[in-house]
Amino acid sequence: MRPGDKYMMYIKDSDTFHNIFALKTGACAEKNVSQADCMAFASWLKSSALAFLDFYVEGRLAAQTWLQNPYLKMASSGVTEIERR
Repeated sequence: MRPGDKYMMYIKDSDTFHNIFALKTGACAEKNVSQADCMAFASWLKSSALAFLDFYVEGRLAAQTWLQNPYLKMASSGVTEIERR
């Protein structure tokens, strides 16, 4: 992909773990992470991935706008961030 066509979603929370990116919330108990936090992490990941696909596969400009604005950061109280690369 060309520069500027990539996005990185980052969760700034020490409770997050690698498997959460595969939406494996069942591992939360093993990691002593609350189910509520795990569900929030998964929700933020799903939202980001769907927005990316909606824009790049479906061509939905509203999804591009969502990716390029701090909506997810606001919704997560600053815990997440989407960076355009």
